[in-house]
Amino acid sequence: MSEPLLNYIRTINSSVPEIHNMTPPELCAMDPVRVTTHRWDAIFKQLIRNKDKILFGEVQDYVTRLEYQSCGAGHIHCLL
Repeated sequence: MSEPLLNYIRTINSSVPEIHNMTPPELCAMDPVRVTTHRWDAIFKQLIRNKDKILFGEVQDYVTRLEYQSCGAGHIHCLL
């Protein structure tokens, strides 16, 4: 997990007691929405919207939907 993301989670959730002593897995479990969104954004920028290495051809439009299972695991539905 990237340090900038962990710092962002700590800042956004600064009212949580002892947040600066939490481990990366604890921080990620506490804020799964931001973690899933961050990971998806990174994947999307590097694999799909990358103009230098076109993986799927030029993407003219897209729609995404972020869903969570009952256990809290996030997943993305995407139509390119």
